[in-house]
Amino acid sequence: SRSNFTVFAVLLLLSYPLFYFSYKFCLPDFGGEDYFYYQYLYNHWDFSKVPSPFNMRLLSSFFIFLMNQTGLNYDTEIVFTKVHPDFSREVFFNAVLFNYLCVIFTCWVIYRIILRFARNSVYAFLGGSIYLFGFGTLFFSLKPLSDSCGVLLIALAFYFYLNKNNWLFLILFLSVFQREYVLMVFGILACVDYYFNRIKYFVVVLGGTILFFCVYYILRKTFFFTPHFDSQTSPVTFYNSLLNPGINWIPFIKQTILISNLLFLYIFILLYKRFKKLP
Repeated sequence: SRSNFTVFAVLLLLSYPLFYFSYKFCLPDFGGEDYFYYQYLYNHWDFSKVPSPFNMRLLSSFFIFLMNQTGLNYDTEIVFTKVHPDFSREVFFNAVLFNYLCVIFTCWVIYRIILRFARNSVYAFLGGSIYLFGFGTLFFSLKPLSDSCGVLLIALAFYFYLNKNNWLFLILFLSVFQREYVLMVFGILACVDYYFNRIKYFVVVLGGTILFFCVYYILRKTFFFTPHFDSQTSPVTFYNSLLNPGINWIPFIKQTILISNLLFLYIFILLYKRFKKLP
């Protein structure tokens, strides 16, 4: 509809400076080192030369590969090629551009979700905009990695989940080849919802997440197996990490506080509603 197009266009107009800033000054060496694992996927979509689990990030890498094939590029001086002159600026541009588009689509999906409940386009647009300017969006999603596509899958899955729409299972399947944590999110969500509301749909969703996670695990241990980071799939290693996390808690807490601006905003809204006795 016209309103959907208008919202999408306004989100683009608000945010494209963020895209340019990321393309111009982003350096994956700081918090985005995984980018260097993706080179064979982005350039040739060849996962045989990429270590696991990065060789299973096939969804986002496929679209970035296609964008590269079109020759899409913006020729300007950027920090990345200054530091890494042997890497392609074109590939870097398309990787950042794809992630930026995923962020905008995520904002739009959030807008649609809130509009479904609030029936207020201003509140809905504000919700999408809040995500756009969140700490995680600015520092993690607007990079040439795979995070923003994973977040978009979560947003789409949540939209279908709320509507009890079976398109959710397609998103869960795609998550096998993008970010497996999507399956964990909706497995936990389905368990919690079923605890409070004994609805069959939640059981089916839980079963779907378990099935697709088993598919992910089998593929990672067989077809996509590499010895790199294999400890991530070891139950013993996972159990030991819970008992002995080895976390330096003071820096961890500081970092958590810094990245939680949306959480603090949400708490502020809840407190405001409570004190004002709003519904």
